[in-house]
Amino acid sequence: MLYIADTMETALLEVEYHQGRYLANVEDLKFDRLVFRGLSCTFSGVFMHDATSLPAEHEIYHPDDYTAARVLGARLRVAKSEGLQYWSVRNPQAICWGLFTPRNVKSIVQAAHYEFIVRGGKIVDRRKVVGI
Repeated sequence: MLYIADTMETALLEVEYHQGRYLANVEDLKFDRLVFRGLSCTFSGVFMHDATSLPAEHEIYHPDDYTAARVLGARLRVAKSEGLQYWSVRNPQAICWGLFTPRNVKSIVQAAHYEFIVRGGKIVDRRKVVGI
């Protein structure tokens, strides 16, 4: 699955959340510096499904339990869907896409680098890296 967000800020909030969950489980992590690439993606899709018609309270948007979202994704893949448009859980009113196939990706271009500072197993700062 290729996850895409409507803005870099939405993508960063999603990455920060998921990386934070992972880092919280790394024993004895005192300090780290993680660098991520921000990518700009152009894509299309004829057989994309749209979950933005569902309210933000729908079970597929649960912030920590992905059971309903995984069931939906499995059903859509069986139905030969190319992907899903949905509301960002981390950035209200923002939109994300999950592409089931790379077939309709027209381009992916590196746009920036972002540094996440980790202290005590938590992300404490995020900044754009200049000069890479």
